[in-house]
Amino acid sequence: NTSVNDGLTYDIEIIPDAFDKQVIPGGQTLYNLYVTNNGDSSDSYTLEIGDMVDGWGSNLSQFVIEDLGPGEETVVVMNVTSPEDSVENDWSLSFVEIVSMNRNHFSDSVQMNTSVRIPIIDLSLSVDTAQKGGDPGTTVVYTVSLENTGSDPDDFSLEIVRCDDCSAWGVDLSTYEILDLDDGDVFDVALYVDVPSSARNTESAEMGVIAHSKTDTSVTDDITTFTTVDKVLNRQVTWDSGFVMNPGDSAEIGVMITNLGNSIQSYTFKSDEIPDG
Repeated sequence: NTSVNDGLTYDIEIIPDAFDKQVIPGGQTLYNLYVTNNGDSSDSYTLEIGDMVDGWGSNLSQFVIEDLGPGEETVVVMNVTSPEDSVENDWSLSFVEIVSMNRNHFSDSVQMNTSVRIPIIDLSLSVDTAQKGGDPGTTVVYTVSLENTGSDPDDFSLEIVRCDDCSAWGVDLSTYEILDLDDGDVFDVALYVDVPSSARNTESAEMGVIAHSKTDTSVTDDITTFTTVDKVLNRQVTWDSGFVMNPGDSAEIGVMITNLGNSIQSYTFKSDEIPDG
């Protein structure tokens, strides 16, 4: 590639990061095109893209490269999109040509093949512990983990499934939506279950969480939690006071015990504080 006029070498090279890539229906894939000036002097270039199969599209991040020095490299990004109605193994070729603006008979070209694959849409939902307990008036926290087990980034929605006879119990999620979760990644969500302040230790609540893929709402997974009420032991004892007694007198002193706990309890009275006689 030597010019007879000035004795300089004009040489341009364009190489993609891959010659074959895949794309999902209606999706896009990106090619990095590495452009290197292998000539002896700075040069400027124009880029052109060829026609693709009907319904497919392509574009470049730039169509002109100005003043690329000798030995210098720059990257041009090519975006290839597939039709929404494409099916597995559909394909299209993408052609790119780069031409010197100073010596237009010096050029290079490259051709890539893009094929369609069908994405795998799946998810997995788990909880740190299926059963926990809490005191009346407290909040029990569960960690619910959603993993994107599909083949592509996806968005997910979550909803709570409340038990029928637990309207007094509160329940909430730290978020009801997870966006752009990469395949293989895990996102943790907090599930809050509020135990009623008046709850007995015999009460419990079963709360569930369902997760849906937004790409395909039929793809779901769910978990169930079971929250019990811890036994609280507390009581208050009061008695009559202020008696004045003479020797030989007798009196009845009323003692009252109040169960301030949340369960049925039995009590035994015992005192060793009354003097002999």
